[in-house]
Amino acid sequence: MRDRLVQTYEQFAAHIEAETDKARQAAPVEVMALLDKTSVGCVDGLTKKGEWNPPGGLVFLYNETDREGMRLLELYVAQRHGKGGELAAHLRCGYMAVVMGKLTAAEHKQLILQAMVEVKRLNEKYGANFKTVIEFQGSAAAYMTG
Repeated sequence: MRDRLVQTYEQFAAHIEAETDKARQAAPVEVMALLDKTSVGCVDGLTKKGEWNPPGGLVFLYNETDREGMRLLELYVAQRHGKGGELAAHLRCGYMAVVMGKLTAAEHKQLILQAMVEVKRLNEKYGANFKTVIEFQGSAAAYMTG
């Protein structure tokens, strides 16, 4: 049973890593060029569906940076100044668990809270009106410690 769970986690992690690589490759176009897209969800379909759905949704934008080290979240909001939309994230997120190594609900809550504070700051800075949508079930629930 334990070997099956480990194998299942390895498959899950490989899937999350592959989807993260795809999202990283797509990010320059999704963030900087497709300005009509104003909603972000998560690839696993457990958040509200966005027009772009990288693993982790809002947390992906908050955590990932461009080549110059600027957070994708700031680039995303800055490119859509004066606009609004929805940025979704969820607890028990595969991206936070696999890519970021965050394995407790408390760590996920902390990251989501930090991202929400940053969205508020960026909304004020760029005259935007992005809302955060937080869901409570994520694809990593079976692999988390708390």
